Amino acid sequence: SAIISDMVSMPAFISLLKLRSSYAFVGNGTKFNQLKPSHQLVPGGNGGFLNLDRTLRNANLKPEQTRSFEAGVELSLFRDRFDIEGTFYHTNTVNQILEIGVPNPSGYASRIINAGNIRNQGVEVLLRATPVQTSKFKWNVTLNFGVNRNKVLRLHTFHKAPPLSSPETLGMIVAEEGKGFGEIYTSSFIRDASGAIVVDDSGKPMVEGDVSKHHAGNYNPDWTAGLTNTFSYKNFSLSSLIDERKGGVIVSGTQALLASKGASELTVANREGGFVVPNSVRENGAKNDIAVSAEDYWKWVASDNIVGELFTYNATNIRLREVGLTYSFAPESAGSFFKGASLSLVGRNLFFLKNDAYGFDPESALGTGNNQGLEYTSVPATRSYGVYLKFNF
Repeated sequence: SAIISDMVSMPAFISLLKLRSSYAFVGNGTKFNQLKPSHQLVPGGNGGFLNLDRTLRNANLKPEQTRSFEAGVELSLFRDRFDIEGTFYHTNTVNQILEIGVPNPSGYASRIINAGNIRNQGVEVLLRATPVQTSKFKWNVTLNFGVNRNKVLRLHTFHKAPPLSSPETLGMIVAEEGKGFGEIYTSSFIRDASGAIVVDDSGKPMVEGDVSKHHAGNYNPDWTAGLTNTFSYKNFSLSSLIDERKGGVIVSGTQALLASKGASELTVANREGGFVVPNSVRENGAKNDIAVSAEDYWKWVASDNIVGELFTYNATNIRLREVGLTYSFAPESAGSFFKGASLSLVGRNLFFLKNDAYGFDPESALGTGNNQGLEYTSVPATRSYGVYLKFNF
């Protein structure tokens, strides 16, 4: 790193100019018991049963290796009234350890592999400003923005799109060579060459059960951002945090379940008299004119043959993440044992300003593992309120 503002003469409005870069090479092992099979003897029968390990362990597993490069700039202007931090990063992880699904006839449910080469690169920007500052009042604004792009460059496996999630009707998540990490495939309608939905003799749409044939999208966001405003007046401060997640897709099993029971607003239309499936044709190519009841239709596409395509949603959302009101006690009122104290009222996850996912919180299908983007009967999101008393020693 280099503090350029200390090395050369700068204009008076530049308080700080710093450049930094780093390169790192790190390794990572795997979790316990990934090298050899682990069978279990369970009670039952004449002497018990031997439960075979359904995960194919890898005795030749190699440690993950990550090479990363990062470069950034820090700029402070107008006596620290306006700050900018920008960071670019690029990482390559080779031999990434993944657990992928395998065909059932193999006798296993999954196997452990070294995944090859996965690249992540992106940009992070942080802006801080103090638009108003007087002897009693201060307004601080912080804006952060991040964008990350990942790509599976190479896979050390014969299967170039192995599933990362457990096989299910709703869909599957794959690591596909040449594409981004976290691609989602799901079941879909069968369509003709012009894109029209093909229906059977009863007027119900025909369903493509092979989830690998319909690409729904990627669960990763296009970008994320957050905006924090803090207003301070004498001993009081009021702060708010607004978060935005742009892009990414989620397939909702909860919405399919509700629709199959007629408990979703999606099923309200056409309950009287039925309807003809829009933009549909018969198997012989003729225009479809066969009406189907709303009950039969939604049971068919949401229960008997779940059509994940129909329940795929954009994960874009903007929410009021947090609001807090704080009173800071004067040091002399906190007593001789404490240097200061504050009392805060805080509310978190209060409400959405925008939510493109119908009827559920997109964050309910997110996590730290690979099985993201598929939501099914997730616990509803909650808002919380708290009172906090803080002492400084």
